[in-house]
Amino acid sequence: MARNGITQEQVNAAADVLLRAGERPTIERVRAALGTGSPNTLIRLLDVWWAALGQRLIDNERRLALPDAPESVARAAGVLWTLALEHAAATLTHERTEERNRLAAAQSDADRRVSEAVAAEAIAREATRVAEAAQGAALGRMLDLDRLVSHQAQQITDLHTQRHALTDERDRTRDRASTLADELRQATVAAAAERVLHDEQRQATEDRWLQEVDRARQETARLQSQLQRHEKESKQKDIEIERARAAVTTMERSHATATARLDAAAAETERLHRLLAETTAAGTHGRKKTVKSPSAQAGRTPPRKRR
Repeated sequence: MARNGITQEQVNAAADVLLRAGERPTIERVRAALGTGSPNTLIRLLDVWWAALGQRLIDNERRLALPDAPESVARAAGVLWTLALEHAAATLTHERTEERNRLAAAQSDADRRVSEAVAAEAIAREATRVAEAAQGAALGRMLDLDRLVSHQAQQITDLHTQRHALTDERDRTRDRASTLADELRQATVAAAAERVLHDEQRQATEDRWLQEVDRARQETARLQSQLQRHEKESKQKDIEIERARAAVTTMERSHATATARLDAAAAETERLHRLLAETTAAGTHGRKKTVKSPSAQAGRTPPRKRR
């Protein structure tokens, strides 16, 4: 019966070879001898091999039996054979127990690995989902980057164009700068010559100004002397004016006094005139009765005009 490409005959042959070599046929050794086979398949095929081992030994014993052997030899051979069978059976039981324990451990380990594989598969699926999402995002990002690269390529092209234009402008600027440098050198030479001329003119002007300043200082000194003299004269005139004002004030006071006196005299004269008029009136009234004497008429004086 074949299991995963391994036949019972192949397993029996490999187990017989191991047994003849003095090694215990195990799953690992049989699998190593065959180079293939799953543990579950090998253990079932080895169980069949172990189950048929006793009958095969009996058949071999019958083939090796000596009909003419003495009874004691036959008895001893039977005892040895019985011991060999018991030992083989014990060994088989022990090995099968160990094999089953190993298979159980292997099964547990396989189950654990399966669980881990299932968990890993779930993780892998989640990772795949995340990776797919990341891939989608990456694709979107890649498209954005492609657009950005295209935009940057266009910008680079524009920058190259601008660079060429700027290079041409730089060359023109250099030529213009060279021309301006020549003009500047010429202007510098002309300015230096003009500066020398200006310095000479300035020196001459300064000399002329210094002379003018000296003359102005002398004139200022003269004018200050005249001013001082005029100030002295002005002060003297102010003194004289004050004196004149005092004299005028005195004269005004004298005039006021004289005017008061004249006013008093005029009042007195007016009083005398009235008195004279009254006297004259009284005399005229009496003359109507008597004739006036010439002496009285001669002693009459005309009234004084008031100034």
